[in-house]
Amino acid sequence: MAPSPYQGSRSISGNEAITFCPSGLVAYGLNTLGLYRFTWIEHYKVVLLGGNFQCYGELGAEAIGACCYDNVHHVLHVHDIQHLPTYTRDLDVYQSEQHPNGVCNLGLKYYITKAEVYGGYVNLLINLNVDCGTYNESDEHWVTVIFDENWNYGAKFTFVISFVGPTIYLDLSTKVNRDLSISLHGHVTATGVISSLDELYDSSLDKAELRQILDGVDICPPH
Repeated sequence: MAPSPYQGSRSISGNEAITFCPSGLVAYGLNTLGLYRFTWIEHYKVVLLGGNFQCYGELGAEAIGACCYDNVHHVLHVHDIQHLPTYTRDLDVYQSEQHPNGVCNLGLKYYITKAEVYGGYVNLLINLNVDCGTYNESDEHWVTVIFDENWNYGAKFTFVISFVGPTIYLDLSTKVNRDLSISLHGHVTATGVISSLDELYDSSLDKAELRQILDGVDICPPH
């Protein structure tokens, strides 16, 4: 099972608070909505304390990984921490792409074989193949896709070509769009004889199997 992206968060009870949007999400001008000092929204309370927003659970122990307010649609989005997935699904998703640069015609092949779906995110098991000139290698990682229209770090892939050869690194960030596609932002670097490789790229995963997983989830809006 993949690790939770919210492992640094803690469970809170009704009289405890955590900083609003601890995962990096931000509040959408709650002080402009004319709210009272606090308001209950779907069993959660938002409070303005000294200019800082706090998020509370109404009853019992609530494990909140992230929360943010959409002042356009007047919806509070709360992502609970879950230690076990809601469900898992085997996948057979493939995508290939080319990103020419000054070092090589960088080829990437994504093989997505499993999804673990949680309340606020999905972990995708991705086997990623990189092809750069004479160098070809694969690495497999769980990539965290938080249900958020803002960029979030997903995973780091490391491609060790050989004991004495170069190593290629790929840092991958993700965000979920309203059309249920997943945007990808990658940063590829390397060591050794191809150390000049320093490539940024943007692409997207727009596959029916992934859209089925994302259909109906609560997506936090962009800030």
